[in-house]
Amino acid sequence: IAPGNPVMLTLDAMRVATERKVTQLYPEPHAGLLIGLLTGTRTSLPRTILDQFRDTGLTHLLAISGYNITLVVTLLSGFLFWLPLRWRFVPACIGIVAFTLFTGASSSVVRAAIMGMLSLLALQLGRMQAIRLTILWAMFFMIAWNPRFLWEDVGFHLSFLAVIALVEITPLVEPWCRRLPEAFGLRTTLQTTLAVQVLTTPWICFVFGRLSIISPLSNLLAPPLVPIAMMSGAISLILSLVWEPLGQLIAVPAYLTLSGLLLIAKMLAAIP
Repeated sequence: IAPGNPVMLTLDAMRVATERKVTQLYPEPHAGLLIGLLTGTRTSLPRTILDQFRDTGLTHLLAISGYNITLVVTLLSGFLFWLPLRWRFVPACIGIVAFTLFTGASSSVVRAAIMGMLSLLALQLGRMQAIRLTILWAMFFMIAWNPRFLWEDVGFHLSFLAVIALVEITPLVEPWCRRLPEAFGLRTTLQTTLAVQVLTTPWICFVFGRLSIISPLSNLLAPPLVPIAMMSGAISLILSLVWEPLGQLIAVPAYLTLSGLLLIAKMLAAIP
């Protein structure tokens, strides 16, 4: 879709309005961080905070991923609860496409969108999802659309390395984490973090020439807070359109979790 297309102009206007509403509900730098989590836009965050996230290996939290797509589908399904499940498929796909364009259609969000729609299609047809085939189909569609992803887009590389790691490496890491407690998702978080880093860290070192030693700890502490911040933040935005005080009330848990993310990045970045 061309940049001057009416659809893109409308989505750009919606993105600007969303970011403006976030700044009304939240103080800085919490507003800038929530904008980054929801839309992938980092321009509102101060350079010092961006450096802290970079040094602690948390920059990936500010990139649109599969969780954002899951959030869109969850919210749409919630609004359309009165419809039969099979009738929610088309609105969900339209919502995914709109969100992909809304956020700028980076390689990571396009990958997540394709996989999300293929997953919905598998659910719609009542078939068991073959995750490996889903990954390959997503890769095929993206390379067919733009072959330059293969050699120009680091986000494309890291996005697929991460999702492949979740599928293939996580089962290998699981035996090493059996003694960890399952409370608060600690075991699952560590398993997925280690699995993803096995495949992505060498490529990050090669491309960017840097390695964050503190990254395993920061990625153990921060990710559990992200779903709470994103979900409560998105709901607070929607409810604030209906009644401002209600949106402000729901914004409290989002504010607290955003504060936790900022604190983790600040404290761990201070370690030499």
